[in-house]
Amino acid sequence: MKSCAYCGRENQDDATHCHECGTADFVVAVPSSAPSQQKLERITEAAEPQCDVPPDGEAALCTACLFPNLPESRWCKRCDAPMSSITMFLMPDAARATGFVYRRAVEARPKLVVVCWIWMHFFPGLVLNALALLAILGGGVGGLRGLAGFILAIVGGTICASMLYRVTRNYFTMQRAESDAAAA
Repeated sequence: MKSCAYCGRENQDDATHCHECGTADFVVAVPSSAPSQQKLERITEAAEPQCDVPPDGEAALCTACLFPNLPESRWCKRCDAPMSSITMFLMPDAARATGFVYRRAVEARPKLVVVCWIWMHFFPGLVLNALALLAILGGGVGGLRGLAGFILAIVGGTICASMLYRVTRNYFTMQRAESDAAAA
């Protein structure tokens, strides 16, 4: 078993991406010379995809990872980023593209503007869900309608709080790790 370097979930040894958060960064316990001690080794197991573009053919570069893709590709073969502007307007593709944006904000060290945008986007939802919980628990809404509202408020508040926590944690912990690496 190997654990995810980001969220800590245990994954099978043959997993290429974490089943919890989707990252390809794992920590594996490696036995050291002393039997009671184990050191952790960080590994990244993302299989590099084959480039479909012929050597003399035209390629469209992904703006997120600069991987060469076929010009008619709608999604990057390496990082699954949207390659076409039309993907933001078609409903199933728009949801997938939005998920890519949120996933990038959670996986990598986001810039300060991304952290501020995430806070502006998710903090009002957290507050509104908390207010809805208070109204339901205060006896304002009852019955089946109150139960459905309670469950929705818990789920919505959890999503908002999780997104705020993970993006803010990445911003500060990865910034500290970068400054420690620069000092060394």
